[in-house]
Amino acid sequence: MTQHQRLKELGASKSSIMKAASDYAKSVGLKPGAALEDLVHALGGKIRYLGFSNATSHDHESIIIKNTNDFEIFLPPHTSMARDRFTIAHELGHYLLQYKKGMGVRAAGRSPGPSNERVEWEANWFAAGLLMPEDVFREKLTSSNHDIEELAKYFGVSRKAVEIRAKDLNEF
Repeated sequence: MTQHQRLKELGASKSSIMKAASDYAKSVGLKPGAALEDLVHALGGKIRYLGFSNATSHDHESIIIKNTNDFEIFLPPHTSMARDRFTIAHELGHYLLQYKKGMGVRAAGRSPGPSNERVEWEANWFAAGLLMPEDVFREKLTSSNHDIEELAKYFGVSRKAVEIRAKDLNEF
């Protein structure tokens, strides 16, 4: 069975992936804006911040899964903390959605094609749900009077991530 067939079989919708990620954040006690390093370590992973000298030795913003409870997330040297948080959450999406579900993803490649594109979208949806759980996001959106900057700081993500999440929830 090809990876594309497995994706079709899983058939998880955007909203169900985001909800699952939000539920997962609650189940592990992840608070909005909290560091993700402890969660990565609890799952058996490591985060490697690539220096400028070794930034080309691995794909920027990637995950290498050696085995269950043994993976590394690589981050480039030139990104913001907000970008790094989203990247870590995105790579956790690959780990929890694809690898843990038996898809055998060992390294999040950047090869073109519809199946890889779907995998990347699912990881993005997971990251959004993990970092900005729907109920908390809607509540904070209202209490902040739709202040994008305030929301970005609260959730520890970029302004663009907040804007996309709000649009996904039909709030903009």
